[in-house]
Amino acid sequence: MADGETIESYVPARLDRMRWSRWHWLIVLSLGATWILDGLEVTLAGALGGILTRHETLGLTDTQVGASATCYLAGAVLGALLFGYGTDRFGRKKLFFITVAVYLIGTALSAFSWNFASLPVYVAVGYFATSNRSAPANASLRSLSWVSSEPAWTVTLSEPAVGFPGS
Repeated sequence: MADGETIESYVPARLDRMRWSRWHWLIVLSLGATWILDGLEVTLAGALGGILTRHETLGLTDTQVGASATCYLAGAVLGALLFGYGTDRFGRKKLFFITVAVYLIGTALSAFSWNFASLPVYVAVGYFATSNRSAPANASLRSLSWVSSEPAWTVTLSEPAVGFPGS
């Protein structure tokens, strides 16, 4: 696409005229279940911090547990930047499966962490891919909304992502 070229789309207006159907309910319920599981995951990760300080587990200090949480956020922010760019460049569908694979690998590896040196690296790798989930989910819900053609601010609290008008 050349610089300054404008693309017009009538898709949002056509989506606004669609009747609410079983398919819409399936999308909304699927995204809702995903958000519930995401919240559960964050809650479990926070609850595990205290257990990781015990000597029979990794024996981390409180500072090391906090540093692991910082690596979680750093991985998510870096992932949002890189996977967001990749999604624009290569497409949402292709990057979705890559992010799921990276998340699964990083999360599985974090379960096998043997000390503080390995845990933050695996946690950052696992959450490197998570930040790319919110933008497609919010875009999907906005496209199903009857006000999808209106500008709106979308703030996602569970991930470091903010949607801007027209996004």
